[in-house]
Amino acid sequence: MPIRGTYYDILGVTIGNVGGVKDPVHFVFRDGVNALYGLNGAGKTHLLGLVVDALTGNAPDLEGSVMDVHIELRPLRSTFADWESTSVHHLAGSLLRHQQDVVRGLRDHALPYPELDPNEDLVVNALAASMAADLLEADDFARVNPGHTRQDLGSVYAPHKDLVEMAVRARTLTLRAMGRGKWRAKLACPMSNPDARRALREEREAWRHEASLVRSGRPISPDQKLFDASYLAASSLDSVIEEPSSELPVPVDIDLGEVDASLVHLAGDLVSSPDRMDERARELIDWLKDVIATGELLDWGTTDIDPDLLDAFNTYVDGANTLLHRLLPEDLELAFAWGEPSDWFSGRLARWTMAGHALTVASHAQRRWAFFATELAEYMDGLQSDLRPRPPHGKEFGHTPVLLVCDEPEAGLHRSMEANLGTALDNMCRDVGASALVATHSPALLRSPHVSVSFVTRDSANAMVTRPVRLNMADGTVARATADGLGLNVGDLWSLSRVTVVVEGIHDEWVLNGCLSDELSSGSAVILPMHGGTRLRSLAEARALIDYSDAKLLVVLDELDHELVTDVFGRLQEAVAGGNPESRAAVLAELRSLGNSNDSFLFIHQFALRAVELGILDRVEFFGLSQPDIICYLEPASVLSEDESWDRLLDQWRRDAAPQPPRNIKKWLRGKGFLPDDAHLVDEAIEMATMRAARSANLHPDLVALGARILELSS
Repeated sequence: MPIRGTYYDILGVTIGNVGGVKDPVHFVFRDGVNALYGLNGAGKTHLLGLVVDALTGNAPDLEGSVMDVHIELRPLRSTFADWESTSVHHLAGSLLRHQQDVVRGLRDHALPYPELDPNEDLVVNALAASMAADLLEADDFARVNPGHTRQDLGSVYAPHKDLVEMAVRARTLTLRAMGRGKWRAKLACPMSNPDARRALREEREAWRHEASLVRSGRPISPDQKLFDASYLAASSLDSVIEEPSSELPVPVDIDLGEVDASLVHLAGDLVSSPDRMDERARELIDWLKDVIATGELLDWGTTDIDPDLLDAFNTYVDGANTLLHRLLPEDLELAFAWGEPSDWFSGRLARWTMAGHALTVASHAQRRWAFFATELAEYMDGLQSDLRPRPPHGKEFGHTPVLLVCDEPEAGLHRSMEANLGTALDNMCRDVGASALVATHSPALLRSPHVSVSFVTRDSANAMVTRPVRLNMADGTVARATADGLGLNVGDLWSLSRVTVVVEGIHDEWVLNGCLSDELSSGSAVILPMHGGTRLRSLAEARALIDYSDAKLLVVLDELDHELVTDVFGRLQEAVAGGNPESRAAVLAELRSLGNSNDSFLFIHQFALRAVELGILDRVEFFGLSQPDIICYLEPASVLSEDESWDRLLDQWRRDAAPQPPRNIKKWLRGKGFLPDDAHLVDEAIEMATMRAARSANLHPDLVALGARILELSS
């Protein structure tokens, strides 16, 4: 989900050909906490600054630079009646003014102008107005330059009518920063549309062909391109084109006018100076001096501060403390020592205090987070705009997204606070209805399910690139490579796992790593084989799994009725949560009884006992596979010496064991000659079969459900 505003969502940014970033770098926003993670020298702090510049329209004056903000507008009518309650400097109001300026200019020159329906969607009218204005510019160009023609928007629109209309319906725009808080708005095509991806791919191929002709000195007859030229040459778009779920829109060459608006309200600080709290106190007193001059601050006929203003300010301070205590201990209480208003004019200013002491004695991290909390508190609900501690940047902010920006939020924090940093930032954002964008070295943010992380690195040509962080721990070699790439050791990587998938043996590990590699990597999950469920009866083994990790534990067991184990274990969790020892003992006895005929339930009983003792039953979950062994999810022709169906083999296996319950399907298969006696040959056959299964699009429903559950637990 993108950064959400009342009238539009911010989908992401694209930065290119500026500040050492050559090929465009794409950064997709998520609602909540967004982090740029990278090694020293990767450029994450520099990229953070460029993203902020793009969001504020402060682009450098460089020809060919790309500092684009991609947005999606809500359905909005083209009438000022929709904007009576908000600033005309808002994004939608800015687009609307441009439309009306175009129509007014055409009308004043007695030229044909489009009839803009005030009840029509804002983007539909924006396209009509821009095409009318562009036709006028084309006519002016032809009069000034006889014998020459200028391609207008009509030549772009006509061949790609369906795609343009799709983009209009999607209401996706790209705003290119021009400097001084202004953007140039362009229509944009969502790349989630297959027709848009196909058109972009074709134009990029044509662009490359034309570029090769130009380099060889041969003439070309250029066709008007649909997409913005800055994107056609970008190799970093290759993955976007091929990714059906891409959330990045690509701008088309249809200009919708200039935008002069506040896209976001920024809180926080790129500089991260803890002394900003002193600045905030001075800003507040300067504003209060002005209020005194107008007679609005003091209670009538007294030198006391107006009670309504004081109540509003106390509400603001309470909000700041709520935010601060999301991360720091509750005994660190912020307060504002007003002093006497008469003292403010003689230099004895009011000041912020923490835990009853001046902020000068607080640590760097404490002062810094106090600053963040007081900044964000301005945007909390329930604080009337006319009674805020200082004017909110001079513009109506109620409909504009709020973004907390911070470089290295972990700086100066104790390890326990750093471990809670992702959750704390997410809660602060939720309290305010804001999002956050941070640059970090902290592995703790990699682990947090509340943080969307982009890895900033350099390619072989030293160009900056971004990609999602994938904690791949399929085996020791892969884990070491993943850890090295992230600047971690393997132990750090293991501690970052969100889910530990406990399986019975090495074959289970191979099959799940092969068939569910995407789910395991996306869910930051690691597989731990325990070498046979029948050997997991000892309490010591269950303790080793539970005591030394805080990840979710998903125990996968063969030939287990998934509905039955879910029901029994669910009742145990209810009994423990309800504090009912009799019910808890009854369910544990039921698990022990089920273990008499099924070794898997015996292990569940032992595992549950230890989890209950430690009070962490909520971390444990069991997943039952319907088949008696993991190899039964592989194609029999790939793993067995004869091409037999699993249904026939399993039926014969059960009949041979009757009246006793059947056990150890692999031993039975070896005895019947379907598997070799040599364990190494069995391993090779299962490895080869797993490789074939991983390439197949038809996974067994059990494995599909298991992959989905891993992703659910990780988030």
